[in-house]
Amino acid sequence: ELGPLLNIGKPVFESIELVNWNKAIKLIEKSTAVFHTDKPEYKSSGAFVMKILPKQAIKIIETTLRESTSPFLNVLLFSMGGAVSNVLPTSTAYFYRDAKFFINYTSQWLEEDKDEKQKMELATLRERLLPYTVGDYIGNPDPNIKDYLTSYYGDNIDRLEQIKEKYDPENFFHFEQSIPPKPLKTN
Repeated sequence: ELGPLLNIGKPVFESIELVNWNKAIKLIEKSTAVFHTDKPEYKSSGAFVMKILPKQAIKIIETTLRESTSPFLNVLLFSMGGAVSNVLPTSTAYFYRDAKFFINYTSQWLEEDKDEKQKMELATLRERLLPYTVGDYIGNPDPNIKDYLTSYYGDNIDRLEQIKEKYDPENFFHFEQSIPPKPLKTN
């Protein structure tokens, strides 16, 4: 199943192996360290894959990587499953416990004048894969996602909004895509 992806480009390094948790974390850290300058221009997004990707989705990834003008466009597939799926999706804030994979789309460029082109290429890839994916991970925020609350928290958003209202009604803990406080009631 990975054949089409493995045949794209000329990887500097390729490794497919079963490893323990500690080694996996070190390999992930190493594989995602793609920065070539101290302050690169960078964009990241992602999505969860709930069912095995069909050939059409693999073809979209393959074509995008093949036709990309950026040598730094990456599509990282993180395997999910295992113990994380032993907890119900509504038991914690993390909703996508039944996902098969998390896809992380990243791009980097070295010239600021490439911003819009590189961001658009990544956003287009994410959009084209939406029929096969769902949501995104809050630890990988994407300001282009309009319904970010549902995208990050799925069916947990109502409960999380109640928790926000109870414990942080003044919105002390906030960021661009945080859970907003409920509007104040006026008489």
